[in-house]
Amino acid sequence: MGQAARIAEPRLVLMGAVIALVALGLVMVFSASAVTGLAEGGAQSELFDQLAFIALGSVIAIVVARGVGYRTILAWAPALVLVSILALLFTRVAGVTANGSTRWLSFGGISIQPSEFAKICIVCCVVRLMAKFPKGERLGSTEFLLTAALCVGALFLVLIQPDKGTVFVTAIALWVLAISDGYDQRKMIVLALFFVGCYLVLAVSDDYSRRRVMALLNPFADEADTGYQLVHGIFAFASGGLFGRGLGMGLQKYSYLPEAHNDFILAVIGEELGLVGVIAVFACFGLIAWAGLRIAQEANDVEGRYLAMGCVALLVGQAALNFAGVLGVAPMTGKAVPFVSAGGSSMLASLIIVGLLANVSMRSTLGETPYEARRRRLRLADAEPEPMTGRVEAPPASALAPLEGRVLRLVPGAKGHGGASRSARRQGRAIAANGAQGALDRSARGTQGHISQGRGSQARAVQGGSVQGAPSRRARDPYDARRAVGSR
Repeated sequence: MGQAARIAEPRLVLMGAVIALVALGLVMVFSASAVTGLAEGGAQSELFDQLAFIALGSVIAIVVARGVGYRTILAWAPALVLVSILALLFTRVAGVTANGSTRWLSFGGISIQPSEFAKICIVCCVVRLMAKFPKGERLGSTEFLLTAALCVGALFLVLIQPDKGTVFVTAIALWVLAISDGYDQRKMIVLALFFVGCYLVLAVSDDYSRRRVMALLNPFADEADTGYQLVHGIFAFASGGLFGRGLGMGLQKYSYLPEAHNDFILAVIGEELGLVGVIAVFACFGLIAWAGLRIAQEANDVEGRYLAMGCVALLVGQAALNFAGVLGVAPMTGKAVPFVSAGGSSMLASLIIVGLLANVSMRSTLGETPYEARRRRLRLADAEPEPMTGRVEAPPASALAPLEGRVLRLVPGAKGHGGASRSARRQGRAIAANGAQGALDRSARGTQGHISQGRGSQARAVQGGSVQGAPSRRARDPYDARRAVGSR
């Protein structure tokens, strides 16, 4: 029927935060894309595409959450990574190129980005390796080395697209998994700094990325070219103020701010909903992080704990990377805001990650009390019991004969059956009194025999006098009879 509140509560918080972000994203995607959509002949085209991907992603997430267990999914992870490698190779050969990157496959007007799904498969595969092989046995296992080589190969194919943003997000998730596995934190911090340095070197390796880095340092130095997008994002935040211009009243989306409905949708939120709207988005991702960590804490095993940690790192890490780029803290990587930005692949991948988190939570029974286990096994009855009709009659004396000698405490009858209840109470008092009298008779006989063995004729005198007379006097008072039976 259900789970304990401590297990179900994080999952409900996760669902609430995701629904809030998806709803906000629908509104803001329509607001940010309606102007350019009108110029192209369809103001609602982006909205309808987003709705279609949300519907498809929700179905997939439900199947992932309620289908096979996460241990089975992790067992399939190496095969899923192999499929991802094949998809990335096909993208390399027949993919669509935009802004200097070949990341998309187009099928009948629908573009899919395989790297968005490859990062999930890589994280699942690493989780399986960490759970299956202890730290001391990993380098000595052939299976571990071959599977790790598959993950490295998939990351390399993503990197040469180039899609450095996906590589960075995946690296964040793997770093979080290593911290969760108990690796030395100082060494992990050094490794993180080394990785950031390598990322910066790669960022200036091609002309497109180099221009983005230079625009980050001083966007107003080349306001009309390399710093154009970041400058207009700053204008959007500045004009929004605390409460914003109002929903749909932003100006930067009128072809001033490129990718307003995608990479820079946070700037549109800041302009139309103000600082309050931006803080609300941050709060939703904070709730997702809290719920994911709680799900990891309540997981049954290390596989579930690592999987939940990796999923949270993917969602929150990607959101943080986008926020840093829009706010001018880090170079733009082209990564969308999960659940909010327009983009079918990002929406599908984000909802699949939510399905994996729900899968772990729904199968959590760690520390389950016996009461919680019985509650979880409860099922609805097939039919309702028939209602009681008619007059309730008191049971016959023969049915109550086995209760002779016991004290009966009868609960008053329901409204409408007062006659039956009074009759039962009277009969119960009579049975109790008779039973008490019988108990006293037996007690008297036992006392009589004991005294007769010890004192002879004096016992017969007692039998004829005080002991035989006691039951007849006490039987008149049912309360004394019950007290006598209780003391015995």
